[in-house]
Amino acid sequence: MKRLTLSIVVCALLMSGCQPSKTYIGTWIGMDESGETVDVTITSDGLMTIREGDDELSISFRQTQYGSLDDVGYYRWSTEYGPLYFVFPDRSDRSTAQLIAPTQPVREFKHMKGDVLLELVRP
Repeated sequence: MKRLTLSIVVCALLMSGCQPSKTYIGTWIGMDESGETVDVTITSDGLMTIREGDDELSISFRQTQYGSLDDVGYYRWSTEYGPLYFVFPDRSDRSTAQLIAPTQPVREFKHMKGDVLLELVRP
């Protein structure tokens, strides 16, 4: 009986996928490599909106992975533009983060190399 219950729970978790994390939901201020600042809002229904003046870009995402490596905390998102990583360089500090686009496909975060799209701070 315990084995059946455990199997049902595991299947339900795998089918539901990962919900967006409360860790990164909210408002951020982002800066790109040229020094331009943008307002970033991440919602619990899997939508990230980036605003710069009157321009706005909305990206739907689904969290597909999360974890930590040494002192780094990370979340992998699946988006219409490809995978993105929301990374906390110091996982104990949830007020600064990076949005990174991997430059090559990888299965594990420890092998990920990518371009930092935005440096993020909480307002």
